[in-house]
Amino acid sequence: MIRFGSVLLVALAPFAFAAEDKKDEKKVAPFAPKDGRFSVAFPDKPTEKTNKIATAGGEVAVYIFTVDQKDKALIVTYSDYPAGSVDADAEKVLTGVIDGNAKSLKGKVTANEKLTVGKKNHPGREVRIEFGEKKQVYRARVYLVGARLYQVVALGSEEFAKSKAVDDYLKSFALVE
Repeated sequence: MIRFGSVLLVALAPFAFAAEDKKDEKKVAPFAPKDGRFSVAFPDKPTEKTNKIATAGGEVAVYIFTVDQKDKALIVTYSDYPAGSVDADAEKVLTGVIDGNAKSLKGKVTANEKLTVGKKNHPGREVRIEFGEKKQVYRARVYLVGARLYQVVALGSEEFAKSKAVDDYLKSFALVE
């Protein structure tokens, strides 16, 4: 089985908490990248990037879509893993992703609830990880859809993580089926 946890942090390091000065509140716009097979409501046009990550199952491309808002960020990533490299137990894979992200952030998982996405009820988790001296929060929904891993992430302060804007953003993620 592939270790997924470090994939997110390696992919996001250039984006998290960038000091780029943008307006914090903008009208939410639907976003659906051509090959992503998802849609999400970002408050602005995201920056797009692809990173290659070496895993036990081979090299994996991580597609990253980011909206930086000074001291907070909204991010969606997805990765397609080689056939047979994802363990048949989706819950075990999701647990590995969450544990790996917490370890990479040097944080503590404070919420971890099961949920599903799409017409076929693909498994997922809503996660909250607290980290850093300034008590930053990683709040995300992580889904495993076949061999594709989606991570819908909000990074920022406690106040931001609990906001209606983040609730709406996380709820807006949908598979294009």
